[in-house]
Amino acid sequence: MYVISYLVIVYGPKLMPGDVHSLNGNNATGSQLRPGETPYGVFIRNIVFEANEDDLQLMYEKYGEITKTVIVRDARGLSRGYGFVFFKDQVGMNTAAAETNGTFWHGRRLQVAPRIRTGRKAQGPEPSEPTSSLYIGNIPYETTDAELNRIFRELDNVTDVRVAVDRTTGWPRGFAHADFSDIDSAIRAMKKLRGTTIGGRELRIDYTTDYKTRRQQK
Repeated sequence: MYVISYLVIVYGPKLMPGDVHSLNGNNATGSQLRPGETPYGVFIRNIVFEANEDDLQLMYEKYGEITKTVIVRDARGLSRGYGFVFFKDQVGMNTAAAETNGTFWHGRRLQVAPRIRTGRKAQGPEPSEPTSSLYIGNIPYETTDAELNRIFRELDNVTDVRVAVDRTTGWPRGFAHADFSDIDSAIRAMKKLRGTTIGGRELRIDYTTDYKTRRQQK
């Protein structure tokens, strides 16, 4: 039995007000969007746990026409303290980020940044040499624990799953690592996961070194 954990990544850029942040670190727009989403979203961190999508709507509707609001939730349906607001145009996105980043909402200081989704190719040409650990990339920020569990519970002999987050922002980095009890299990998982999509994005799967080895190499 495994438990999904969150691995803090100590590298990675610290976002400043006005920065454009994308899932893959690129400042380019793409077409892989869920219903109601536009390329013009803001990522909001440090939201009070009691807030819901309607609260975000009321908070941000004065900055522009909103197409969708999202509160990211865990497997129990509880808020994880961050979410998204999608606007019809870039003006609304930029205005919302500039006006609300660093402000207090219900006693908590919000961290808000524009964010543009990218259409990056999901798979590389060839996977690396097989190991007992898999790299899973191209994961949407708003992916819940429940969605990840639905994928990993169908795999055999999973021993550990870690979702990477940035230490300076606390935001998901868009990738995870999964360790297996043996190489054969990882190979079978690789075959099963290829072509899997979350939120309209095809996952990038490759072999990688296991967690203990990565720690020793640092």
